Amino acid sequence: MTELAGADGQRRPAGGPVCRLCSEKIGVYEPLVVVEQGRARTTSRALEPALSTAPGEYRHLACHERGEEEPPRSKLVRTLTG
Repeated sequence: MTELAGADGQRRPAGGPVCRLCSEKIGVYEPLVVVEQGRARTTSRALEPALSTAPGEYRHLACHERGEEEPPRSKLVRTLTG
């Protein structure tokens, strides 16, 4: 998988941010929640193209609305082990 370094130096998959809660890529037209400095706001990559490389925590709107605070363990293990 091709990766890009964001403004914060973290590596992200090319093509956009990944949801912190489900580990799936967030599509360009999908509503998403950006959490910055403890505050959540709703937007989309279509409205803010710079989000592809900007620092912050990203979540699908649906994942955020479920109220999950931590990724499911199976997803976390898959993310860490590849």
